Amino acid sequence: MATLIATESTTANWAQIAIPASTPVSYVAIYNRNDESQYMAWLGSFDVYVGTAASPYATKCGSVADYSEAGPRIVQCPTAPVGDVVRIEQTGAARYLTIAELFACSPSPPYPPALPPSPFPPALPPPSPSNPPPSPVTPPPPLPPWAPPPPAPAPPIESLTKVTITGAQQSSVFSPSLYPVSAIYDGDVNTLIATNQEIGPTVSVQLAGGAGNTNVCYVRVFNRGDNAEYAGWLSPFEIYVGSSYGDVSANACNGPAPFAMSVPPTLGPFMVNCHGHPGSFVTLVHAGTAPRFLTIGELEVYSCSS
Repeated sequence: MATLIATESTTANWAQIAIPASTPVSYVAIYNRNDESQYMAWLGSFDVYVGTAASPYATKCGSVADYSEAGPRIVQCPTAPVGDVVRIEQTGAARYLTIAELFACSPSPPYPPALPPSPFPPALPPPSPSNPPPSPVTPPPPLPPWAPPPPAPAPPIESLTKVTITGAQQSSVFSPSLYPVSAIYDGDVNTLIATNQEIGPTVSVQLAGGAGNTNVCYVRVFNRGDNAEYAGWLSPFEIYVGSSYGDVSANACNGPAPFAMSVPPTLGPFMVNCHGHPGSFVTLVHAGTAPRFLTIGELEVYSCSS
């Protein structure tokens, strides 16, 4: 995203995009410029609106304060308002408005009811307050039974045989252009996949070698490494070896039960023991009943002797 728009240096600069009439908008993604920090800081504080050409301020989705990162900065429109334009307008002092991209995202029908306003899809959060509230006096509650500590260390990766992955599928795709499914096995831990916010989202990879011919020894999971809040969305999760995309009916990894595991909110990687289970697909699924985004960098599968 090397092309940019730029206004003159004034107050209340705005930019807007046209979308098909009566399009419901659930999220707006703003990509800032990504070169010099002094220019990135010009974006600053701004409001986001969904409306019409005649009334561009019909619905205010939200406000962002003092934003200076490359983004994308995601602003949620909780009521999924309909319109034919999406506008971003700066607030505060006079300055340039110069950004790279502005996207509008529609909800996947039907629109999920009563989802919590946070967490949002991949983005950087606003700065923390200068005086955060004090830590609670009472200790945190214990981890639930489906969130055991990370597994024991795996054998050296050099002693395992990496399995070729030939395809991947997800339960949903947040944005095929920004977070393609192929990113799960492209060899780059900095490219990400992302599902919609849902209960029990999955991502599956297909293994080379034919149906049931691979004995899966370990699965190596690379979380996202950009921000601890978003890396925390991964846990708890389960991994299964199966016979089709999304197959979580048998051959659970990380046993004996409970099979769900929690990991620190870091890039990892995290090795999951699959005990040599035979299969041709590996599926990662979120555990628990809370809706959240499944967004990680990479899955690697390693075989062992049957």
